Amino acid sequence: MLKKLSILVLLVILQNAQAQKQTNLPYEFGKAKPEEISMKEYLRDPSANALVLYEHSNVSFHGDGSYNHYFVNTIYKRIKIFNEKGYNHGTVKIYLYKSSSGDKERLKNLKAITYNAPYEKTVLEPEQIFEKSYNDRFDEVTFTFPNLKPGSVIEYQYDIKSEFYYNLVGWNFQSDIPKVYSQFHAIIPGFWNYNRHLNGSLRLSENKSEVINHCYEIRGAKASCENLTYTMTNIPAFKLEEKYSTAKENHIAKIEFELSRVNRPDGSIKEYTTTWSEADKVLKEEQSVGKQLKLQSSFKKLIPKEILKIKDDNDRAMGVFYHIQDHFSLNSDSRNPYSDVRVKKAYEEKAGSVAEINHL
Repeated sequence: MLKKLSILVLLVILQNAQAQKQTNLPYEFGKAKPEEISMKEYLRDPSANALVLYEHSNVSFHGDGSYNHYFVNTIYKRIKIFNEKGYNHGTVKIYLYKSSSGDKERLKNLKAITYNAPYEKTVLEPEQIFEKSYNDRFDEVTFTFPNLKPGSVIEYQYDIKSEFYYNLVGWNFQSDIPKVYSQFHAIIPGFWNYNRHLNGSLRLSENKSEVINHCYEIRGAKASCENLTYTMTNIPAFKLEEKYSTAKENHIAKIEFELSRVNRPDGSIKEYTTTWSEADKVLKEEQSVGKQLKLQSSFKKLIPKEILKIKDDNDRAMGVFYHIQDHFSLNSDSRNPYSDVRVKKAYEEKAGSVAEINHL
């Protein structure tokens, strides 16, 4: 009996390992190419201060066949720094989700290298990595590449281990600098179903999905996996041309995931996707959000009277929008609606987070 059990455990491990094989990557960590180090500019955009040469996100699910399951997101990036204006891309911030119960995502296997001509390599040391609490939902890990110079090539890689299946965040293909190659790859067992949305106007150069039969097992129940790859190449930098354009998150090229359903090994189903009316009810009942929404009447008194006198609803709404836009400066990029939101204080100080400003 013990021998049969050992064989079964081994088969489960082999099946899960087979399902998680990463696609062949055109780059190998620790080996920058001479032509990358000697590159003077990006011909498709000579004005670029920096350029993403290659990046990928690779998501794999893991488990022991029983109760312990998690996914690992492996992030890799290689960036060319053309001049000092591109130095801001030499500082990296990684956000790790944490729950109110104390469970949190874990950062593992972080490594980073700076390359300079002719082929000088400077490795990031552990004491150059800093971690702090960002807010009640995220921790922040920060590091700056050592020996950064105009012409440097930098690369880094790390794993995020997560048991929060609803926090499969997706991938930004576009940023404020151009990219040569960007790829998101994942192998997702059928126990977890995600809605996905491709944002922005850019098209994928690769959109591939295939089924791997019987690739994952939980407590004797087997499921097939979706092996998916989304790739974009020669991606232009994202730039907001108009002063009053909406937030870049509404236009930038990215893939987003939303956990819609969990198919349990016993055959039962737990639905996660909800209706807008149900979501609205939850937000209004949530302590920090609902409490702030109840303050709406007091803020009406702060709106300039000439705006409130506008008869047309749309024109009046735009007047309020521009008033808030001119009144506030952004002091945090937190978009978490459950973060420490203090709308009244933010209005008085004329500075607030994205969450605080959106509450108005």
